[in-house]
Amino acid sequence: MLVPERKWHESQTIELQPDDSILLHLHLQHVEDVLGWVLSWGGLAEIVSPPSLRKALAQKAKELAALHQE
Repeated sequence: MLVPERKWHESQTIELQPDDSILLHLHLQHVEDVLGWVLSWGGLAEIVSPPSLRKALAQKAKELAALHQE
């Protein structure tokens, strides 16, 4: 498990879930700064909140999918 083994941000707290998933909580000034990092995890990461960041990620995913359509 890479996420709990590393310090990603000074504000982080990590919650291990019964289903072996991990909730990583970060308190950020600019939540958009984390968007690229979350994208780098591909389908292994989900933004739970804030809703605006979740929506921004969904929009980027649509753009990526459209760009790579054959």
